[in-house]
Amino acid sequence: MNKQKLKKFFDNKEEFAPNERLWLFCMLMLIAGFWGGFTYSLRGKVFVNAQTGNLVFLSLGIASWDTALIKNALATFLAYFLGIITAELISKEINKVSFLIWERILLFFSLIVTICLGFIPETAPFEFTNFSIAFTAAMQFNTFERAHGMGMATPFCTNHVKQASANLIRFLKTRDSNKLRISLSHLSMILSFVTGATLSIFLGKIFLGKAIWLSSFFILITLYFFSKSLKTYKIKKVK
Repeated sequence: MNKQKLKKFFDNKEEFAPNERLWLFCMLMLIAGFWGGFTYSLRGKVFVNAQTGNLVFLSLGIASWDTALIKNALATFLAYFLGIITAELISKEINKVSFLIWERILLFFSLIVTICLGFIPETAPFEFTNFSIAFTAAMQFNTFERAHGMGMATPFCTNHVKQASANLIRFLKTRDSNKLRISLSHLSMILSFVTGATLSIFLGKIFLGKAIWLSSFFILITLYFFSKSLKTYKIKKVK
């Protein structure tokens, strides 16, 4: 794959709006992986992105009457629940004001949240961090849903594993290049998540809670290039 084809693979400007570009979803997946590794390794071993795991932890806590685990898992689950509701209630109304302004507000909100979390002392209850991250991740999940015409989830990997493997087999059977594109797209999401999680766990051992600021840096980069692509897209539409 040459440079031009690689660029189109991740940033197909001709066919898709800025909020549906694969590069954006890979960055969000990198950030989600970072958050997942951060909360599991440093904030009470919960999954802020994958609520199935948290329900298992909640059940485990209830069965063993581990009140700390119950509080942490329940706070994370409720935050995710409320994040979905919040995004669903306000996103479409806010976007009536300006094109994709909700997406920009959400990225900026994510930036502020992660910056603030870096100042929380290590002795603070884990629920503060986990609630904030889960709430933010849920809003992102409900807001960014499709990339390059494919359904995409930004916080977790289960469907990406299914789509990457299933479409690889379909490509091998049919030699349909579109199936290979879909498989590689979902594989890039998985690799992004693993990269983010690995970075957070490694840096968390050194910097503890302040490691969250690297995700702030990733969000800042994402917000910058998303805003830049939005300006280009608007100019193109006017022409």
